[in-house]
Amino acid sequence: FGLAATNLVYLFYHIVEEANGVVFEIQTGDGDGKFVLTYEQVAVWTFGSILHSLTDLGIWHLTACACCMPGACCGCCGWLRTLGRFATIAVCGSIVALGITALIM
Repeated sequence: FGLAATNLVYLFYHIVEEANGVVFEIQTGDGDGKFVLTYEQVAVWTFGSILHSLTDLGIWHLTACACCMPGACCGCCGWLRTLGRFATIAVCGSIVALGITALIM
């Protein structure tokens, strides 16, 4: 999902060029080289990293959450462990399909 969102942000800044501006610029050396940080780079790094982290945590909780293990706080809901595996496959398949669609666009 992070890849799909990152691609959409990247496409937005290339379609709407006036939305992209310079956050700051640093001159290096004799003035020949410079480092430019743009709004596009900040948005891509921020959204990409946040969404990637949230997706990883969500998938981990679907597959490895110990709450539904026998003897745990929700041990009576042991059937959720089986459902979590199938939900993980469905979520990951959807994320891959969305990422491929965003990449092809």
